[in-house]
Amino acid sequence: MKNRQDESLRSMTNNSSEKSSLSPVIITSPSDIGVRRNSGRNGSRYAPKAITEQLLKLNDHMEDYDSISVIQVSSQAEEKLNFEQAQLNSSKKILSSLEEHKNNNQKFVHIGGGHDHVYPLLKAINDSKKYKNILILNIDAHCDTRVDQRSHSGTPFRDFDLTSSTPFHLIQYGIHIATNSKSTLTPLKNGTEKHFHINDLINTTKCFSNIGKIDESDLLAGCPFDIDPDTAIVISLDSDAIDGANMKGVSAVNGLGLPLNHTYLLINTFAQLKAKNHFFGIYEYNPVYDDLSNLGARSIARIIYDFII
Repeated sequence: MKNRQDESLRSMTNNSSEKSSLSPVIITSPSDIGVRRNSGRNGSRYAPKAITEQLLKLNDHMEDYDSISVIQVSSQAEEKLNFEQAQLNSSKKILSSLEEHKNNNQKFVHIGGGHDHVYPLLKAINDSKKYKNILILNIDAHCDTRVDQRSHSGTPFRDFDLTSSTPFHLIQYGIHIATNSKSTLTPLKNGTEKHFHINDLINTTKCFSNIGKIDESDLLAGCPFDIDPDTAIVISLDSDAIDGANMKGVSAVNGLGLPLNHTYLLINTFAQLKAKNHFFGIYEYNPVYDDLSNLGARSIARIIYDFII
């Protein structure tokens, strides 16, 4: 009988450059300097390790892939030294990975750290010049389009809007008006944006009993361009969007968040859109504040598993 570990993803994961052409790529950013700049709780730098440890315990059913590549693109020490330069360096490393793994239909998973790490990811996608446009689904209680004097975990989409050259549409899903300032909600300059407020979602989804009322056409309403294979699909999950009963390990625990099952179905729906590549970023999980069951890390790992399989 085979040892269970021999049939897990753990036995397949390495940092080798010899990979199946469509093998998933996991990019890690183990730093929480951006969170701490935003007065958030210390500890999300441990998220990549905690989540990947749970992911690698899951069973191997990846017959089409030889291995999973895990690439670290930033560090706590580098961001402490010069945060802005570290963001640019991280983006260059992600861009290098995108160029190395340039096959269509390849999936990329980015695990932070704070939500500030989605900016280097988006910048790399923009700078790759591979995509006609970018469609972003941000699942979040906060829009993270803050207007501030310096960059941090609350500013990544505003930062990207100011530097982007590729047309993009940003969908903000699950946000709370009570925790977003008026300046945060001001229009973007280059991209377009659509808000799905938590109170509206509660009404339109019958307390989230199903996702049928928020289908693909609802999600894409207001997008100024057609979604086709030349579109980059980016899913960004800020873990504090999920209801605190299922996600305690975050900087700002959500007392009225999205049910975990609804979040899972939403990500699944978006991941089915046809595109050259799909990107899934997970941010703001903080294992220091999770409970002994590691429920948050286990739940996120399960979502990643279905995304890459």
